[in-house]
Amino acid sequence: MSASVNKTPSGVKTISSRIEYLALFGQDAPPPEFTRPPQYWFLEPGVLPSSARRYDYVAVALGDGSFPIYAPSVEDPSPERRAFYVDYEMRKIPIVEARQVTRGQALQCNLPWDVNPAGNIDPEYNSWLHSGVQETPMVPLEPGEAFAPSLFGGVVGVVNMAQYRIENPTTSSGKGFTDEDRSLLRQIAAKVGITAK
Repeated sequence: MSASVNKTPSGVKTISSRIEYLALFGQDAPPPEFTRPPQYWFLEPGVLPSSARRYDYVAVALGDGSFPIYAPSVEDPSPERRAFYVDYEMRKIPIVEARQVTRGQALQCNLPWDVNPAGNIDPEYNSWLHSGVQETPMVPLEPGEAFAPSLFGGVVGVVNMAQYRIENPTTSSGKGFTDEDRSLLRQIAAKVGITAK
């Protein structure tokens, strides 16, 4: 069992490109609408009741360059998550905020061209493309879940804290290295001629 948790809501389909859209549906995606941000997701048919005019959801808030916006991890309302973040030295966590889109926006992705037809010289298109994206819906964190420590900026994962602790034990120093890890590192250092303490 992996500690990773999929937080994409049931009925939300993510799509990365117009090529993927064509392969999935057998037709080209509609041209991009420049009056709304790029959107790499849509709701599958039947998810929204026919009477629903809007779709409310939560998402990781995105800022400049479509990177997550962070807050200090000590602000998380869950004491269990705060302890987890301390153990794994996570000083910042993504901010999750409420979002709302119209029914039409929820049912149709808004994909940019895979290749800019103007040859990347159209300033309006480039401005739109880099203005940010419509955040992808996520299921709120459950008790026992937390944002995952990540080596890559902009990548947001969610893990089951108990399973993550099993797979990634910490030491009393909170550095994440076990005695076995240190022993292995000393052996490697000795083989390459480095004196390790």
